[in-house]
Amino acid sequence: MISQLGAIGWLAVFALELVALVTWGRAGFETPAYVFMRGPAILVALFIGTTLQSTAGAILIRRRPENRVGWWIMAFALVMGLSTVAIAATAGDAARDNETARWLAWTGGMLFPGASLLAFTLAFVFPDGRLISRGWGSALALAAAACIVAAAMLLLRPGPLLLFPSIDNPLPMASARAGSPIVAVVALLIAAGAIGSVALLWRYRASTGTVRVQIRWYIAGGVLLAATYGGQLVAMLVLEPLDPWGELVTTLNCAMLGVPPVAMTIAILRYRLYDIDQLISRAFVYGALTAVLAGIYTASIRLFNALFIELTGQGSEATLVITTLLLATTFTPMKSRLEAFASRHLVSDAGTAGTDGQEGLLDGLAAPAIGIGRLDAYLGDPSFVAAIDARVRAALDSSAGSPVGAVSEETAGEAPS
Repeated sequence: MISQLGAIGWLAVFALELVALVTWGRAGFETPAYVFMRGPAILVALFIGTTLQSTAGAILIRRRPENRVGWWIMAFALVMGLSTVAIAATAGDAARDNETARWLAWTGGMLFPGASLLAFTLAFVFPDGRLISRGWGSALALAAAACIVAAAMLLLRPGPLLLFPSIDNPLPMASARAGSPIVAVVALLIAAGAIGSVALLWRYRASTGTVRVQIRWYIAGGVLLAATYGGQLVAMLVLEPLDPWGELVTTLNCAMLGVPPVAMTIAILRYRLYDIDQLISRAFVYGALTAVLAGIYTASIRLFNALFIELTGQGSEATLVITTLLLATTFTPMKSRLEAFASRHLVSDAGTAGTDGQEGLLDGLAAPAIGIGRLDAYLGDPSFVAAIDARVRAALDSSAGSPVGAVSEETAGEAPS
């Protein structure tokens, strides 16, 4: 029965998204009043990210109902589902003067720190659903306090809402004296996220084997979300409400909402667990290679174009030819250097795998992506040998009445003492 609650949670999130879609459709799919929103991209990305969240949470609740991570993910998805309804309710110019739409926008603004707190909590309890120790409960309380204070600041801030800048705060008690600058809200949310990151890194340093690989999955997905989340916070400080760069960052942030839950699901269910090293290595190599080549291309175009103008008084198509030859020449050696760096610094060595118990060792041995280095680590680990010995003895005991068992006992009796 408990495992079925995951399906119920998924249906609840789907229902919220359906309500948001119908509300948006009744407004003619006009652009909502959400910050940086110039078209449908942000809301569509939010639909995708929320659906991935609810799906990952439902799978974990069904497969691992005792692990609280799945429940936290589902709670996160429900909050984001409510956010989609709040955003869709502000679509169209008429909604900005509607009292119900104003209160829904105000509620959506309050959900932002709440969703942030749920995301930060996952960093404290992943991968087993429990805190590292009781002492880390105080750190979680501190992060929660920062998010609550940020929500209170948004609650009492007069004038335009932070996430809906074309809608004023409808709360009667909001006043200039009670209000606070946006930078204070952003600073509190960043501080809460930093506390959660420290907790996750602390657990990573204290863990070994499978747990460490699981955390690497979470970090790989969490870094993408953290980068876009921080980018959105900074964008709200320095950019205008309809800036296209702000829309890009916010769209990416909404889409990335589903990446960490999917990574957590893969890690907890141990599906192709050890593929993370290869994924991290390839992501680093091709990401860095793209960034470097883009920089070289931009700099080379400007440099050679300036040289041709200086020498001939006009630009030349030879600039593009020379730049293309330069990129073709540097691509292979640069890729080789990046791959060598990744293999030395980003791929785990043999000592980090298979050291957290017999079950984890045997699970890791069965992984399809196991390498020779990990096999050496297993063979050199006494607990692995003990696990194999126990299984062999159990197999011999179960076949004691068979000819194979009789031969084994006879041979054992003839062995010299």
